[in-house]
Order: sequence, then structure tokens, then C-alpha cells
Amino acid sequence: MIALFDKFRSSISQNKKFFLVYLIVILVVFLSLISLSILGNIERTGYLSEFDNILENKYYCRIKYYSGIFRNSDIYGVYANLENNNYKYIPDYIEGSPFGTIIINKSLNHDDKIDIQYKLKLKKNIIFLSIIFLLIFPIVYLYIIPNIIKNYKFYILFLLINTAFYFIIPNILSKFNILKLKYNYADILLSYIFLMIAFNLLNRKLLYTLLFEIINIFSFFIIEPLGLTFQNKILLFTDIPYLYPSLLAVLSLKMKIITIVATIIYFSIILLLVSLFIYNLIKMKRSTSIVMVSSILIFIFAIFFRKTNLEIWKVDFLFFSNRNGIIDTINYRINYDRITNIKYSKEDISQAINVLKSFEEKRDYSNLILQSITDNKRDIFLIFLESFYDYSHFTNMFDKDPFPEEYRQWANNSRKISPNDGGGSFNARLTGLTASSPLTPKMQNTKNKYSLPHLLDCNGYYTIALEEADNTYNLNTFLPSIYFDEIVFKLGTTNIDNYLQTNIKNFNSPIFVYGFTTLGHTGVHIDNDLNIASNNENFMNYFSNDDKLKIIETMDNSAMTAIEVIKTRDTILQYYPNALIIFKHDHLYSYLRGIIENSSIDNDIKMSFLNDNAPTPILIWDGTNGAYKAPDNFVPENIPMFIAVNAGVTNYKNSMISLLYKEEIDGFISTYHKYYRITNDTLLLENNIDTTSKIFQYENAQRILSQDIFQGKKYYYDLIKERTDN
Repeated sequence: MIALFDKFRSSISQNKKFFLVYLIVILVVFLSLISLSILGNIERTGYLSEFDNILENKYYCRIKYYSGIFRNSDIYGVYANLENNNYKYIPDYIEGSPFGTIIINKSLNHDDKIDIQYKLKLKKNIIFLSIIFLLIFPIVYLYIIPNIIKNYKFYILFLLINTAFYFIIPNILSKFNILKLKYNYADILLSYIFLMIAFNLLNRKLLYTLLFEIINIFSFFIIEPLGLTFQNKILLFTDIPYLYPSLLAVLSLKMKIITIVATIIYFSIILLLVSLFIYNLIKMKRSTSIVMVSSILIFIFAIFFRKTNLEIWKVDFLFFSNRNGIIDTINYRINYDRITNIKYSKEDISQAINVLKSFEEKRDYSNLILQSITDNKRDIFLIFLESFYDYSHFTNMFDKDPFPEEYRQWANNSRKISPNDGGGSFNARLTGLTASSPLTPKMQNTKNKYSLPHLLDCNGYYTIALEEADNTYNLNTFLPSIYFDEIVFKLGTTNIDNYLQTNIKNFNSPIFVYGFTTLGHTGVHIDNDLNIASNNENFMNYFSNDDKLKIIETMDNSAMTAIEVIKTRDTILQYYPNALIIFKHDHLYSYLRGIIENSSIDNDIKMSFLNDNAPTPILIWDGTNGAYKAPDNFVPENIPMFIAVNAGVTNYKNSMISLLYKEEIDGFISTYHKYYRITNDTLLLENNIDTTSKIFQYENAQRILSQDIFQGKKYYYDLIKERTDN
């Protein structure tokens, strides 16, 4: 290291011009930061506006500016003067944010203005990036610029190739209804820098560099849009252990082969390139190799692993990708994982339980109870429907509705509910069986008490899980961990009904049956005579030829699922006429939003679907009483408590399904990071929530408890035991 420093110092001493340039650059950066800091610290007058009433005399608002230059930006954060006798301004909890809340004793309109004094401070990222720039400037000047001049033809060629790929790939993917993200020049620049680093690490070999470009484009601009389309989030290599097996489990044999072959090729190329990188680094001069490795590590840290302020309560990977680019959103996801993997202390968990207990003690379950005698144990069936949607937004456009009339009557008299936060069938199972947040996948090898199956098991129920697919998301460890007595995999499509017809008479009552059908999944086709396309030619004309095939597939699968719902319900009622039966979708068909968005359907009808926060009904059958409509504030997280109180379970207090129950507070209800205002029988998504409000504190306590139970030290169990023993 000393020898390297001596060489570096010698290189500088031999290059007087560089030394002079570097001093000038340091001086310019230093003076710029001081000047910006001094100018920002001058108190200026702005104004509060964009008022949105949340409670009486309380409004969301944002700081706006009379100055076109000195305002919050990528450089500056804004800090308001909070001393005012006429109102109380509470800034957002994100440091330097222009958003906040005002409490004032008068009515305000959206565009009213209230003057406020503010100062600006340089954001920490600006100082960090300035330091990084000064550290790498000698490397850029002494090594990279001469290299570019020497190999400029290759640099120009790869710039053209990389830029062309960047613009072409999204257009190709959009033909397959993969989300088309907004173009971002940071993605072009960063992917090009990765490519040129690889070019030099690969000893400037054209073929190997082109191989790297394939991996470069595939990793960032194919895999990530796929992840955003199907999982609603950016994907990392750490997702592979649970996503990949689950994907293979539901694919057809042909697609299994294609996926496995593509995976082998992809990782083989990565291994080849890594081997070449290491080989060429070893062959380089020691000083050059150390400079190269150091530069790469600094660059990778700055791009992917730097600490970023994360507004976890407004997590939206798609929004962030459209605003900041895919590559920067990878850093966002890494920071998201840091927060969601926090191991809270026992004191943190105790405080969270105290908050949740205060709500539990005041809770009224009367609107959940279907019968007056709650200790009468009922047989209960909870079945999740893969990728189900009943096209209720478009039924008036059909020439012949493919959905059974009996289903329509039931669905039209049911409550539509908000979907589970995030994509993936596992999240639906997790929420419906434990009431827990789907922050991250929660694979379990240890027992988790006080879930819905555990409470039912303690109250004399026999619990059985029926999965039409193979083991996915490590369900063979997760389902036993929450106390299912029996688990059956590989039933095959539509075979939940067949299994029940064959075995239901042998079940010991009372019984709790959880099931998951794969009928709605891509590639599933059951022979039928619905003739959806020919019976609805006018509707099909709204879609392109490629999309027409996909819309037929999803309509076909969903209509067949509706038929199976009626069949399965009738099979159950034949043997258990007083059974409580619940059917719920896991998530929408992955391509559906893209298909509808690309269609020529009237914009008002189109937007009614795209903006609907509760697109699909929860179908509940209350035994001999018939169809039941859930209450207004019914959300997926409340399914376990709904089942428990109607199963005659009396020891639900202190359980996870009670403490994680979603309470309506001040007209709001949350589904982990998303807040809904309950208005006129509808859940309206609310983007701004006061961080000092009860609903925010309640949600935060639930997040802490959920993470402890499924990812942390499980202090919850000791604390609950202490409470119940005393």
C-alpha cells in the first residue's frame, strides 16, 4: 500500500498540470459548498398552500416559494420557521421535506396562501457526492480520460449500442404487457459506465464486452420491469430462494424447460465474466489493479449501498422507478430491506403491544359476528382464488356475460375490498391466516402461536390446508409453523372441489379448511364451451391482436373460476349446511392492468378500473342464511378475526390476529403503508397521513410487532406469557 502511495505521489509530482488542476477543482468544490450553504441559510419568505382538510382546523399543506432559485431541490432541503402565533405548522417527518400539517382556527381553500419564513440547508447527499467526486477525480484524470482518448471508437460504439438497447427493450416488453417505465437518463449513464468498466476489466475484448452488455440490459431493463409488473417491487438476488421455486412450481413443462435453460445460460455467463474479471485483475500491474478495484468498490457503494432516507409509509417502487430510474430504485430497495429487517428490542415490542392493547380493549366486534351464539363451533372454509377478477367494470360492454348469473347476484351483493399490499400469492395467504403485514416474505421454520389455525386448533378444530399447486414459497415449512394439522399439495387445477367431494364426509367436525386454487394462473386452461371471443366480438375489438389473446385467457380463467366457486360452495353446503364459506382473490392477473391501459376502451370506464382500490368482491356464504355482505371497513387483514369470532373462539385476545386487526380510526383504515379514507361505502386511497396521528402510531406499532413475530427475536411470545401469567 505504501509502494502504491509512493507511485501515486510520483505520478502527481511528474504531472504538474494535474496537480494544479486538482487544486483548482478542490477549491471550486469547497467554495461552491460554502457559498451554497451561506446563501441557503438566509431567511426568505415563502408560503403555505395546497391545503387539504383532514380534520377540523387541520390541513395537509406544502411550502411553496416566491423565489425561483432558492427552494427545496436535489441540492437543498427546506426548514420552516415554526414560531407563529396564528397557527401551528408541523413539518413532515422526512428531514427537509416541503410537506407538512397546519393547525389553524379558520377554514382554508386548496389554493389559499399563508406566508411563512424558511431557510435552506444542503442535503447530506450533496456533501457525500462531492467527497466521492474529489476522491475519484485523480483516477478519472490520470487513468480514465487517457483510456477514453486512446479507445474512443469503442467508447462511442458502446454508447450507441447501450442507448439503443435502452430505448428498444421497453417497447418490445410493452408488447407483452410488461410495464413500460418512464425513460431516465441516469439509467442510460449508469448502465453505460458499468459497460465501460467491464470493457476495461475484460481487457478491451469486444465479444466479452457484448456478453456483459447482454447481462447488463437483461438484469436492469428486463428482469426489473418484470419484477415491477408481477411483484410490485424491484428484485434482488436475495429474492431468488423463494421466488424461483414458486415460479417453477406453477409453470407448464415447456415454460419450466425454457426458464431453467435461460437461468443456466444467464448465470453461466455471469460466472464466465466474473472469472475473466478476476483473471485480468491478477494480470494487471499491482498498482493499476488496486486502483481499479478501489474505484469499483467506491462506485458500487455510492450507487447501490449508500444510505437513503426512506419514506416507508409511502413505499411505491413503480413510482420511484419512474421518477429516479431503475438503477437508483435498487438502492431504494436495499434501504427498504434494511428497515424491514430491523430487529427491535424487547422494550420496543413491549411499547408496541401497549399501543395495540389500548385499541383491543375498546374494540367492538359486533359488526363481525354473524350469529348471536358465538360458542357454537361452525365448520369454516377459506379459499383463495389465483389472479381472479370478475370484470365488473366492463359487464355493460359485454354482448354475453361469460360469468354465471348466480355468481353475479352473489358478487353484486358482496363487499369489494382492497387487495393485499404488494404482489404475490404468499402475501394473500399470510394476511388471511395471520393478519400480518406482507412487508417481506416470511418463511418460517419455527412454530408461530396465536395465528388463526393455531387458535382454531386450540378450540377443537381440525385444520387442513389444500394446495392445488406444488409447494411454493416454502409453504411446506410455513403452513406447519402456524399449526395446520394436515397439508395436501399437488391436488391439480380445480381439484379442491374434487377433493372435498371425495373426502368431506370423512372430516371430523368442527373443521377449518384453507384452500388455494391455481385456476386463474397464466397458462391454465380448462376445456369449456364459453366461447368468450365469439360471444363478445364488440368487446374484443377494443384490444390489439396480441392483447386480445391475453384478455381472452384471463376472462376464460376467471369465468371458469366463478363457475368453480359456485360448485365448491354447493359441495360444502351439501355436507355442512351451516358452514361459513369465504372466497377471496389473491391479486389481479399480472398483465391485466397493462392490457386495459393499452386498450381503446372509453377513458372514463378504463380509469374506473385502473383507479379502483377495491376491484374484487370478497364472497362470503353464511350457511343457511345465504350470502353475506361484509362491513364497510372490512380489509384482508381482518379475515382471521372475522373467522375466529364466528367460530366461537374466545381466547383471541393477545393473539396476533387481534393485535394486528385493522382498526378504523378517525375515518381511516390502513393496509400496511397504504391508508384509506372510508367514505360513502368506498375506500379512497389517501396519500398523506399525519405522522403524529393515531392511525400512524397504530400502524407503526403493528409493523414493529409483525416484524418481531416473523423476522425478529420473537419477544412477543415472552411478553404475552408474562401478561397472561400475572
